[in-house]
Amino acid sequence: MFELIYPLWFHILCIHVLLFAAGYAAYCSAVQDTVKHRFKDSIFYKPGTKKKMFGFDWNWWFGSASKNKYLLTLSGELALDDDGNYIKRKTKILFWNIHLLQIYDAWHHYKMRKIVFWIIAAIACGGVITLFPFNYHLIWKMVAVFFVVGIAWNVVFNKFYDKILRR
Repeated sequence: MFELIYPLWFHILCIHVLLFAAGYAAYCSAVQDTVKHRFKDSIFYKPGTKKKMFGFDWNWWFGSASKNKYLLTLSGELALDDDGNYIKRKTKILFWNIHLLQIYDAWHHYKMRKIVFWIIAAIACGGVITLFPFNYHLIWKMVAVFFVVGIAWNVVFNKFYDKILRR
């Protein structure tokens, strides 16, 4: 038997946080791919709805990716400034006008969430790796953890992308 550096509950918590964070990141990736590649066949497509998401029309927020970061004219065309460049959409928070791309459409919003949860998973990974005794080489610990996380990622991603997020 080997001696633990941290209490066992800490390692168990790290394993749960790692698997949850990687699973949620996989879910976010599935949402990204669904709204980009098969929006009209997804549970997000709701024709005729009056629902809103962050103040935007539901189908517009989920259905269009890159156009949402720019202002549109009344005819629906991308607005141009005097130099012929697209005008970026700005959000006013207190006295700042900020280009918050993460809330203008679903693809970028879930990309932001995916990055945050991958960072959480990476931090939790450190607690999981310290569970193994130190007489093993560090590379084998990392390979084992990444193998398990990779399997969890693929199971969650495929379940959501192929089944749950489709109509």
